[in-house]
Amino acid sequence: MQNSSVTTGAAMTGGKRSGLRLSLAVKLGLVIALILCVMVGGTVFLQLKLRLEATLADFRNSNQQLATLVAQQISGGVRWNKPETIQPALESLAQFEGSALANAVVFDVGQKVILEFESKAFPPNREVANLITPALVQTLKSGQPVSAISATHYIVAVPVTAGRDKEYVGTMALALSLANLEAGYARDSQRAVVLGGGLLLALMVALMLGTMLLVSRPLRKITATITDLVGGRQDVVIPSLQRGDEVGDIARSLDIFKAQIVQNQALQLERSQAQAEQLAERERNEADRARQEEALDRSVAKVIDAAVRGHLGDRIETANLNGAVGRIAEGINRLLTVTDNSLQQISAMLAGMTDGDLSRRISGDFSGVFARIQNDANGTAEKLTDIAGRLSETARTVRDASGEISSGSQDLASRTESQAASIEETAASMHEITTTVKQNADNAQAANQLAVVARDTAEKGGSVVANAVSAVTQIETSAQKISDIVGLIDEIAFQTNLLALNASVEAARAGEAGKGFAVVAQEVRALAQRSANASKDIKALISESNSQVKTGAALVNQTGQSLTEIVSSIKKVSDIVAEIAAASREQATGLEQVNTAVGQMDEMTQRNGALVEQTSASAQSLAGEAQRLAELVSFFKAG
Repeated sequence: MQNSSVTTGAAMTGGKRSGLRLSLAVKLGLVIALILCVMVGGTVFLQLKLRLEATLADFRNSNQQLATLVAQQISGGVRWNKPETIQPALESLAQFEGSALANAVVFDVGQKVILEFESKAFPPNREVANLITPALVQTLKSGQPVSAISATHYIVAVPVTAGRDKEYVGTMALALSLANLEAGYARDSQRAVVLGGGLLLALMVALMLGTMLLVSRPLRKITATITDLVGGRQDVVIPSLQRGDEVGDIARSLDIFKAQIVQNQALQLERSQAQAEQLAERERNEADRARQEEALDRSVAKVIDAAVRGHLGDRIETANLNGAVGRIAEGINRLLTVTDNSLQQISAMLAGMTDGDLSRRISGDFSGVFARIQNDANGTAEKLTDIAGRLSETARTVRDASGEISSGSQDLASRTESQAASIEETAASMHEITTTVKQNADNAQAANQLAVVARDTAEKGGSVVANAVSAVTQIETSAQKISDIVGLIDEIAFQTNLLALNASVEAARAGEAGKGFAVVAQEVRALAQRSANASKDIKALISESNSQVKTGAALVNQTGQSLTEIVSSIKKVSDIVAEIAAASREQATGLEQVNTAVGQMDEMTQRNGALVEQTSASAQSLAGEAQRLAELVSFFKAG
């Protein structure tokens, strides 16, 4: 303990800073001196300022009064413009003891300069004449003097009045030098600084002596006592305990510190003994902790090895572990329990998914990464459940749609086959009509030849007329048959157009699969429209032919009634037969075109039948695939 105190004392004495060392008394004296300097300097400055203001006020008042007196003396000279009477008054003013007149300017009532006067004692102010303005004159007329001060001069302007009624007759402006005033102020300032400095020096010396006696010396004694205490001495006497100021407070605090040091030495001895006991206890605890750490190390290695092999059921034995080691073991066991629980639930959910059960979820209150695993796994199951439900619904929709398409395709195939048979019959009828029309054309040509012969052999007109009548009757019958056949063609074209329209509707209901069939139906509908137009044309030609045949029959009848008229009418009959032959040829050509169109319609109908059969087969295949998709989706059970 003694060595510790000596070491501390050495440290304290060795901790002194190098360089200039000022005692507390000196520092206090410097602070107080600074305060006194500020106070004395401020007092002297304030006194000098007040003295200057008072001196300047006296200077202003006295010179204004003096200027007013001089203005009264020169009022006659100003009124009558007599500068020779004004000059002596200004010279007397300049020679007056203590006068500071530098120069003067006298103006008449019209602000015209009467006299400019300069004193030789002081430099003049050249701006005096420029200061008298009309506004300033108005002020002066009211009887009030006007003054101003510059850096070097005090300028005062007074009105010059005359008579009992104080009539304004002019202005006098004086420039008074401030040199004497500044010189007096400088002397007063030097005197005040000297007196203040002497007073300040005396106060500083007195304060320094008082501080050394009342503060510095007692503090040095207390410092020596503290040094002895730090050195290990306990029998020292604390000085200045009876003082009632701050030094006494320090001494009494030092006395308490002395008692504390004695008490601390006793406590230090007890602390040393306690530290020895703690050291022994620490050694025993370290040995016990080493055994627990070794046991924990073995248990952790065993548990980790089992966890690596996928067995999370093993736990660390905590019966013989305590303290931080026991808490570590319990924490590892909790971690294994939470991990095992999470993995067990994840495994159960995945096993359920393998069997098609999507209703299983991970339950429990998890946090951190386990909570994210729980949320992700449950979210995945929810998504799979939603996808399975949507697939099942889609499979049912596709199956129903494919059934409708298959049914519609079969219906369309049946109607297409019926239409193909009708068109085939129509083609056969058109072939017969074409043959008949050709025969009619040949007959018309023969009739034309007969008409030519009849023109030469009028005698044989009777038999020829009979033959002509028979031929015309046959032509009329054939034309009526052609008209009936054309009507049938028109009806077939209308039915074909209606079937094509129905096929377009069914193709639109089939969606994408029926687009090609819709195009074919549109082409069939166009062909049917063309057939209808051709049948209308043929019908018109036949109507015209019937009209012509009726006309020929009438002519033949007339010829039969009167053979005398046959010769004159042979030419007309020949022309009519020629027209009939031409019309028959045109009918034959039109019927050949109709026959070709009907053949194309038959071919397109056959192709449509093949496309309908393909569509029906595709729809049935799609229905089978939809059924298989529904069977696959039914594997999953959502709940």
